[in-house]
Amino acid sequence: MPWTTRFRCRISKNFHEDETEIEKQIAGRNCQISSGGGGPFKKSNWIIFKFTDFESEKEANSFGVRFSNAILLASILHGTGIDPGEDAATSGFADSVSAAVAQVGGKLLQNVHGLMAYESDGNEVFFEFSASGTVTQNTDTFLSSVAESFMKLPTIGTLETLALRLLALSKISPDPLAQAALAISAVEALSACPPWTPDQQRLIAKLKAEALATDDVPADEKSEVASALDRLFRDSIRQSIKRKMKSLGLTQSDWKDFDEVYNLRSRVFHGKTSGRENYLDLSSKAGDICAKIVIASIGI
Repeated sequence: MPWTTRFRCRISKNFHEDETEIEKQIAGRNCQISSGGGGPFKKSNWIIFKFTDFESEKEANSFGVRFSNAILLASILHGTGIDPGEDAATSGFADSVSAAVAQVGGKLLQNVHGLMAYESDGNEVFFEFSASGTVTQNTDTFLSSVAESFMKLPTIGTLETLALRLLALSKISPDPLAQAALAISAVEALSACPPWTPDQQRLIAKLKAEALATDDVPADEKSEVASALDRLFRDSIRQSIKRKMKSLGLTQSDWKDFDEVYNLRSRVFHGKTSGRENYLDLSSKAGDICAKIVIASIGI
């Protein structure tokens, strides 16, 4: 029995189409694209992508993972927000509902928000609920970006996938502070490694031990110095990000752009800077430089 891979996501700009279903060739395969809720694309911000005729679950999942990552990359390149979900159902149904569907020859499946693969025999049923929106976009332009992203996207790791998801989510949020926070979190996720080299870590530990062992300084003052060294070790995500950007071949100018965003975020979230204009400025600058860093991290 063939396998099907299905990706259901929420999108920030509805497709500008009156149809409820269309078919496109993506990555050499026929893709059946439908709107969530059964209404026309232009009135639904839920989109379902379905590819059929895979020989195994492994093949369906492998293709699906690559496709879902391509959607995220396209959203960043195209400026369209995507909520990819967590590969879990958004609603459940009682056993009696499943039984009723089975009585008429159907097979009720969970309406997963995200990616799923399933054996298909043509009688699958998904219950959809409608959702509306007012901003639309050209369908072919976005789908062309998805197809292009699929072809040039290399195999990426867990951190890079997380960064893509966070950045795509940043573009669907209506709040500029949330947009900035998610975009910056994407870069922080990429830099989730020790901010200090092993030699630097040993030096910090040595300095802390020496501070605590000093005889001519009061105990409370020694503890304060040791605590300061601990804070230095913990609070240096900025240094980790700087090292990551350098390893990606980004320039000193790029680092200054990101550091400016980081400083502005700190002022905003500590109440030193306020006002919607500043929030929009932070969102815009964070989106630009963080997208550049994330795209560099996946090697395109």
